[in-house]
Parts: sequence; structure tokens; C-alpha cells
Amino acid sequence: MNYEQYIARCIEIARRGEYYVAPNPMVGAVLVAPSDSPMEGEGKVACERIIAEGWHERFGEGHAEVNCFRSLEKSKYRDIDLSKCTLFVSLEPCSHYGKTPPCAKLIIEKGVGRVVVGMLDPNPLVAGRGVAMLREAGIEVVVGVLEKECRELNKRFLMLHEHHRPYVVLKWAQTGDGFIDRNRRPDRGPTPDPSLKGREKPTPDEVLRTATGSPIGQSPSPVKGGEKKSKRPQKQIVTHTWRYDEPKYVRYDLKF
Repeated sequence: MNYEQYIARCIEIARRGEYYVAPNPMVGAVLVAPSDSPMEGEGKVACERIIAEGWHERFGEGHAEVNCFRSLEKSKYRDIDLSKCTLFVSLEPCSHYGKTPPCAKLIIEKGVGRVVVGMLDPNPLVAGRGVAMLREAGIEVVVGVLEKECRELNKRFLMLHEHHRPYVVLKWAQTGDGFIDRNRRPDRGPTPDPSLKGREKPTPDEVLRTATGSPIGQSPSPVKGGEKKSKRPQKQIVTHTWRYDEPKYVRYDLKF
């Protein structure tokens, strides 16, 4: 069984929740049945295959594991012996009660035989407890498959829980030769990397922060992500003059 192949699939489907799950992480889950897995009234699975998938779709709603099992219940494989199956998940199953019950408890109740985890959850409410619960219940657990890719998927979430600060993306306008000011003053340019380009796609970030010059001169509007309804980033203005009076913006006087 190719563990990396299935964790890669978890990462792929997890991205479907990119604009909808914050501040939660993006997570994908894939349930795989080996060849010759017995099914009640259906004989056996002819070859190794994915029999259910799920991802965390929206904040406050079912996690990836919950949605994966819901998908299984609607399929022809709903009566399969899960003790012979492997559940792949890009992030450690949660072990605490929050907006939803713990996923580790659900996995144990379903009787899954093996769980493969991309990376441990740095959230102090989890932090290895989910894996510990599964192992205590006699479930085989493998951790750290495609961990680098799983970390990249949730770099904003990891920045919060590992470094206790927000993930920051910088964007600025510059001339072709790397200057950022109108008067092309040497002490303000060129920028270190003239090849850097501004964001050209919708942003999943929580806050859009800018200086007073941009909203006054350009009246920017942040782009919301995806075609479905998603949360727009909060607008913040950095200023030391309070001269921007448009009420739709949030102003922060930093008193430089």
C-alpha cells in the first residue's frame, strides 16, 4: 500500500476548504480498503481502492474524518469490515470536545484497523493526544507521511500554534527596476528581489492591512475567495494621522 499516494490525495481534497475553515486547519481524509476485503452481502473488494473521502468543508461543521464516514454510509461499501481498512488523514485526528466531538473517538467506534497521519496537530488541545487515544485502543498508527507537504498546507495554522503570531504576506507595487517610491530615492529602493510579484489570486487570509495612502488613492477592495460565499478579510488601516475617515475601514493609530 502506497502511503504517500493516499496522503497526497488527502492534501488535494483538503484544499477545497481553503476559504471556509479558518481559523481551523484544512484537513482531508481518505478511507482505503485492501484487496479481498470482505463486504456483507457483496462478496469481496476485488482490488485495493479508495472507498470513501471527506474534508473539513466549513468552520463549525464536520471534520474530515466525520465527512469521510458519512460518505462511506452512502456508498455500496457501507457494510465493509473496517478492521481491514486504513484511514489516511493529513492532520492528527482531534481528541477533544469543541464544536464537534473528538474524531479519534469516532475512529475507534468505527473499528478502523489502521490510521496513517500526515503530521501531528500542534494545537495544545490535541498535540499527540489523538494518536495516543488510537494506539491505546489497539489501532495501528503511522505518523509523518509527507509531513513537509502537510505542513505547507496549513502554514498559517502552524504559525499561530507554534510561534504564537500571525502568518504575514507582504505585497507592494514597484517599478521594473525595483523601486517602490515615486521619487526613486536610493534609500527606499531598489527592493531586494525585483522579481517579486503581488498576489494575483483570492486570499484566504484573515486580515487585509494597508497604509493610509493606498485606500485614499485607490479605494482597494479585498477579493473574496472562491465562487461560494466565504468570509472576507477584515480591513485594517495603519495610520499616525487619523486622516482617513471612511467608516467601512477599521483604523489603527500606531502612534509612531
